[in-house]
Amino acid sequence: SNGGGRNGGFELLALTVQRITGLRFNAGAIVDFSGFKQIVDALGGVDMCVDTKEPVRSEHVGFDRNGKYLHPRDGGRPMVYNPGECRRFAGWEALDYVRQRKSLVDGDYGRQRHQQQFVKALAKRAKEQGVGSNPKKMIDIIKAAGKTLTVDLRGASVENWLFTVRNLADSDVVMLKANGGEFHGVNCGGGESCEGLPDETLDMFRAMADDTVAEFALNHPQFINR
Repeated sequence: SNGGGRNGGFELLALTVQRITGLRFNAGAIVDFSGFKQIVDALGGVDMCVDTKEPVRSEHVGFDRNGKYLHPRDGGRPMVYNPGECRRFAGWEALDYVRQRKSLVDGDYGRQRHQQQFVKALAKRAKEQGVGSNPKKMIDIIKAAGKTLTVDLRGASVENWLFTVRNLADSDVVMLKANGGEFHGVNCGGGESCEGLPDETLDMFRAMADDTVAEFALNHPQFINR
């Protein structure tokens, strides 16, 4: 609001997360759904496995009897991702899969887990293509996102940012789950229940700020996203 646009939205999001976690951001990026698909397709897709015990049914993508797109709410047969299915996902499939939550037993935490698995798969795919050691390839990926990508580098140049993260895609990526991926309901007044942050999750945020994440992960393996 007030003309802030996406850049202003990022500032408010960063401030909100900072107040909750105590963590400050050196840089950030926002990409919309179209850019998400374009980045994945520019890498030739990502390899992922469906880790659920029940089929994941799409709320957003469906098909008619002739195989043409028809939204599920309009009677389309939903796209289904079957348990144990491992394959290369195209951009639209990866986006659709990581957006689902209503057909997951663990709801938002399951969606969070799948989104983190996607980030790891994206990093692995980038590593296979040498993105981490080839700035031109990284710039090509950024160009693929086009105007759908908003970046706030806090005054740093794109060149310095690329130099700083040049080895990121070549490193092992470990993801941690808030609340260990378990629901933690608390009374938030008026008889309503909200999701709270237990002490262990607050310890995780402190470990991030203190650069002691390795020790935290070693002592809290349930927080590691597999």
